[in-house]
Amino acid sequence: MQYGKRFILLIVLALFASLNGCSPNKNTITYNGQGDSWKGILTITKNKAAKQGTGKLTLIYYKTDSDPVKHVSYELRGLGDDVKGYVPLLSENGTLAQDFTCTKCMDMKNDAVQVKVKWNFGREAFVLPLVKQ
Repeated sequence: MQYGKRFILLIVLALFASLNGCSPNKNTITYNGQGDSWKGILTITKNKAAKQGTGKLTLIYYKTDSDPVKHVSYELRGLGDDVKGYVPLLSENGTLAQDFTCTKCMDMKNDAVQVKVKWNFGREAFVLPLVKQ
């Protein structure tokens, strides 16, 4: 009888250890907001094992202009790393999607990230607040 209890305890411990070991070593945070002309979605995935993060920025131009949106440059502030980019011509659906890596974002605990966008029609700055999870 004693042997059976030890065997069951061993099985339970092994199951717990395997489930605990399968949990990903990643943490994903999302920021979402909009300004007068642009909507932004920023997703940061922190990979503790790799000691770096990966990000995806999506900017959507939601104004209706007859001319195409060109010469789009953007800058993110508040990640710890400088994240900047340029696209000569926005896609037909008005979306810009950029992937990037960051190292200082691993320690980031900001409630918001600032976005600055410049394009052929003007410039805009707005905040992406942290989406509570």
